This record gives sequence, C-alpha cells and structure tokens, in this order.
Amino acid sequence: EGFIANAIPSLLMGLAPDTKNPDSVYKDIRVRKAIEHAIDRKALTEAFGYGFLKPRPLFSPPGSPGYIEGLEREYNPEKARQLLKEAGYPKGFKTTLIADVVFVSRDMMATLQAFLADVGIKAEVDFADPGRYADWRRHTGWKGALMFMRNGLMPWIPDLMAFILDADRNDYSSMQRPEAVSYTHLTLPTNRE
Repeated sequence: EGFIANAIPSLLMGLAPDTKNPDSVYKDIRVRKAIEHAIDRKALTEAFGYGFLKPRPLFSPPGSPGYIEGLEREYNPEKARQLLKEAGYPKGFKTTLIADVVFVSRDMMATLQAFLADVGIKAEVDFADPGRYADWRRHTGWKGALMFMRNGLMPWIPDLMAFILDADRNDYSSMQRPEAVSYTHLTLPTNRE
C-alpha cells in the first residue's frame, strides 16, 4: 500500500526475416509487408501478455524520435494475400520460424504459425537450443527463415538501433543493414535529454 508502480517499454519481440541472402523470399518488401498484415498483434498480446504486453505498430514506440506516423500496418489478412500474390506467391510458400526453445512460448509460436497459414505461408517451427539459436543470430545467420527475436530494455531508441544495426556486433546476422547508414562506429551523445 502506498507504492506507485511505474512501467516503461522493456521487451521487444518480433520476427526478423532473412534479408541478407540474395535468394531469400524475404528480400521482397511485399513479402515482409504481407507478414506484418497477416499477424493480429492486438490478439497476440492480449492472449499471451497477461495485461503487460502491448502491440507495437513499428519498431520504435509511438512518441519516440524513430516513430513515423502513417507507416503502421494493421492486421489485414486480405491485404497480406494480395501482397503475396503481387510478389509472385499467389498460393503462399513454405518457410521456417526459428524460436529459442528456452524463452519462447510454444503456444505463441503455434498462434503465429496459424496467422501465417491463414494467408498461405506454411511455417514449420524450429525450436532451436540456445547454442544453435545464438550462433544463427550472431554469427552464421539463418537462411530463408523468420527468426523470433526478443530484446531487452533499451529505452533510448539510438541505443537500440546501434545494438541491432552495429556491424561489429553482428547480431541479427541475416538482416541486411541499410547501406546509407553506417552504425559500425556510431558515436552517441552522453546527454540524452
């Protein structure tokens, strides 16, 4: 009694597509957009968030410097099917959804699998042991698959972007970094106000 609970965004979960390999289906932005439209984030967070998870329409949360109004992609399976058709996959395709066997809910992965199947994407879930998962994420990369990612608290968006896009860190090793921006030697200001 008498305590106030403060909460800030702390855990970011999402799907990381293989965009680095030239033969990956995920090189086509229409396929990536289709996946965004295929997943009902609100239903997913309500079912598995126990009142603590909130759906995020973009990587950066609303109100942060990286949030761009109007880029949100809402749940729309029909739009997802149309985008897949435009990308040359009118009947969908098969893929793998990689998840860390230790930290990821099997029920959540089954739900993601069902959302994808509804638009024609048949995803086999590979629950990777921590060593294999870490190797794929940080070193050798994953091929033609989606990797379910979890990242911890980094409330300042430039820190989070440097964490993900820093070429020296080699995290998210199968995701292509933007050519126009180099995060390898990112210098961040010490005053973050």
